[in-house]
Formats: sequence, structure tokens, C-alpha cells
Amino acid sequence: MNSAPNISDLLVAMIAMQGKNNEKLAQNQLRIAQLEHIVQSEILPLLSSLSTTE
Repeated sequence: MNSAPNISDLLVAMIAMQGKNNEKLAQNQLRIAQLEHIVQSEILPLLSSLSTTE
């Protein structure tokens, strides 16, 4: 029954890895939201004004 502690250790490690992945995912989702805001508030109006001046 030497494998039981190994399985438990593996599960603990996998849960910790999933927690880190969830943190990274949340950070990436925040970055995406910030970039979407920049595109909508700054880049699209700039492109729109450029297309009307041609």
C-alpha cells in the first residue's frame, strides 16, 4: 500500500497547479477586458475619424 500516499500527494499537487492556472486565467481575462476597452474607446474612434477624412 505504498502507492496510496503517492496518489494523495499527486492529487494535492494537481489541485495546487489548477489553482495557479485559475489565477493566470483570471489575470489574462482582466488583460483581455482592458485591451477590449482600449480598442473600443481609443482605437475604433481613431480609425473611424481617419476613414471619414479620406
